[in-house]
Amino acid sequence: MNFYISSSSRAKLFIAVLTFVLLTVALDGALELYAARKTSKDRWIENKIYKSAHLSKRDPGETDYIFIGSSRTIFHISTAVFADYDQRIYNFGVSGMTLYDFPYFAQKAAAQKPKTIVLNISVNDLFSDNSEKKDLFDETTAIDLLYIYATQPWDIKLPATKGYFRSFHRLLIYNKAIYVRLKQLFGTFSVNKNEDVQAEDPSMRVNSLKPDYQALADCRIFDYNAPSKYKTVAKCENGDGILFGHYIPVDFKGTQGKLSGMNEDYIRLLNKILDDIQATHIQPIVVLEPIFQSRLVYNLDQIKQKLHTKTVIDLTGYPVPREDWADTGHLNHKGRHAYTKHLAKTLQSAFSESK
Repeated sequence: MNFYISSSSRAKLFIAVLTFVLLTVALDGALELYAARKTSKDRWIENKIYKSAHLSKRDPGETDYIFIGSSRTIFHISTAVFADYDQRIYNFGVSGMTLYDFPYFAQKAAAQKPKTIVLNISVNDLFSDNSEKKDLFDETTAIDLLYIYATQPWDIKLPATKGYFRSFHRLLIYNKAIYVRLKQLFGTFSVNKNEDVQAEDPSMRVNSLKPDYQALADCRIFDYNAPSKYKTVAKCENGDGILFGHYIPVDFKGTQGKLSGMNEDYIRLLNKILDDIQATHIQPIVVLEPIFQSRLVYNLDQIKQKLHTKTVIDLTGYPVPREDWADTGHLNHKGRHAYTKHLAKTLQSAFSESK
């Protein structure tokens, strides 16, 4: 069999490959320019790089608390409610983020010189049987990678390294946002056909009543999207996110079980982040996020002994009415308001006791 490739064929192949590379570079550049133009003091794109750019528009020292976390931070924390308690905060939550993304967040937050940085995590992730998935490295930065290499085993280092190099291709970072925009453009919102309509709150069924979301919000909304007929996602100028709607399957009864065997790799990374925050003379706090109807059993004293911070606030079992959840993992606008009010009071009390 003759595997000889003619000069003409090699030239065509080279041109095809070069064209592909140039188009990829051009697309990445265009996406980067678009994202940069869409980021200002009152506009932001929900990924870690551009949410941090939104944070950087603030003057250093003007924030008391910066809350770091995932979608359970961005949709659970109300800047306005904290303002009612004379506490200036920034909601540094980004959907899809895990502890492996926190080194970057913590460094950017520390640059703003807040009094306190609050790390929001799930109690599940502190235990070996419930550790985070090892394939969530969509936006790994060099800072994150340094922390991962200093604290994690190779089964974490390898996918994190792949994620770091993959993140150079901006389309892979912005693909979720692009998909949402395309769904909005063509109006083809997908809905689970097995949903039991009796399980959701008819007053918040977004496609039927179309309520005035701005009137329900405590911040100025600049963007919406509707991932289903039961939920609308709003983005606010101040960095907050809000979920409107309610859908909980009727047969979902919450989370139960006994947590044992702490995840030492996870704790090692968390403690390095906590140590480095304290090295900047900023107080770190860990908040264990609420879980829908949690009946989890675990040793809180053991957690407190393991973590390198004076303050661990456990809100795993914070009682939230069923109708105040947007879904099984996130609070809606009503739950968000009540939860933030409770958290603001708890933080106020914790600091008054420490004085």
